[in-house]
Amino acid sequence: MMDNEQPPAAAGSETAKPRIMVIDDELGFRELAAYEFGARGYEVVTAADGQTAVLKAGNKDIDVVISDMAMPKLSGLDTLTAMKNLDPKIEVIMVTGFATLENAVESMKRGAYDFITKPFQIEDLARLVSRALEKRRLALQVDELKEINRFKSEFLANMSHELRTPMNAILGYTSLHLDRIYGPVNEKQEEALKRVEAGGKNLLQLINGILDLSKLAAEGYSADTAATGREALAKITAAPPDVLFLNLTLPEVSGFEVLAAVEKNPELK
Repeated sequence: MMDNEQPPAAAGSETAKPRIMVIDDELGFRELAAYEFGARGYEVVTAADGQTAVLKAGNKDIDVVISDMAMPKLSGLDTLTAMKNLDPKIEVIMVTGFATLENAVESMKRGAYDFITKPFQIEDLARLVSRALEKRRLALQVDELKEINRFKSEFLANMSHELRTPMNAILGYTSLHLDRIYGPVNEKQEEALKRVEAGGKNLLQLINGILDLSKLAAEGYSADTAATGREALAKITAAPPDVLFLNLTLPEVSGFEVLAAVEKNPELK
């Protein structure tokens, strides 16, 4: 065992032990792997064949699987497929006594993280397991961030809807006052009402923009905004978008000028 070697925490947990499964019909290898990885801080589950392994994996959260290629009842490749069907993010390391290009290619096609050929040093296998566990941790972290973004988008969509309703009411009543529906309006009052109307329209436009962005994000699109033509040009130049929605009456630099700049630069098309 390597001195002071510590495994990373289990994927999705800061404190739990990472759980690995060792599948091999040789009792000696299962016992050796259980001892070595247990000493390294892993929780180890073992199985003598693929069928038993799949049943055990269905009842436990397995992070990494070490599976022999040649086994009774269920082959290593079929065990790999079954594990990936249980959890696509389970990382599987295939172990074989005879490496062939065909086996290697088929393993990778079915989603194996890597494969190792017997005989090998346990330290080499431990390094593979550590890297596989890190890959799984990152994949689960990405899923968690996507879920957070989804909740954020839903929150923004709900908030935008709740804000848009009273804002439409404010604009509606302001318009009625400007039309003298509720009686005469003097010059100062009219000026104030027009400012309220202009500010309300700007705020409503902002709310609608947030609502549109949240809808795009919920559909899996990445979107950005710009309030002026100058800002739009800077963002388009830095990261050309796939689709551009352009207001032709932007301040500072008009939408026509932005469009002309995009048309002149082939890298922005």
